[in-house]
Amino acid sequence: MTCLVLFLILLLATVTIHAQERTSNLEKGEVDFIPATARGCQRNTINIANLEALLQTAKEKVFVIAHRGTGETNPHLNWRRLNDVRTEFVYVGLGNSPKLILAEGKRVRGPGHIDFYLGSELMSVSLLARNADFCASCCDRKKLFYK
Repeated sequence: MTCLVLFLILLLATVTIHAQERTSNLEKGEVDFIPATARGCQRNTINIANLEALLQTAKEKVFVIAHRGTGETNPHLNWRRLNDVRTEFVYVGLGNSPKLILAEGKRVRGPGHIDFYLGSELMSVSLLARNADFCASCCDRKKLFYK
């Protein structure tokens, strides 16, 4: 129990720090590119929490667009990835909100990725391993995501 409380406190502190960094990055027009790694998984969780916090005060909607990459042939892959993103937003309290718009984009060269927009501004791009699902919440230790 103590470990869980400590983890939550650490996560909240990290989210606060990243939200402050995000605000300064947005003022500079920078986009956050998140690699398909364990660290990227943690950043995905933080970025979704930051987007949820921004939506509390913003009138814009969040647009999430999934793109299959080179060599990804499963026609349902983007649907699975978007389902995982929705699950992560449900986890932070926004999953069924009309402010969350999920869409499938066209195929891209290189790795597949998911674009996160707040209104018309691109906030972050999550790169994905070939044929892999979206990874967040420490890569689904709670078994919430699509399998």
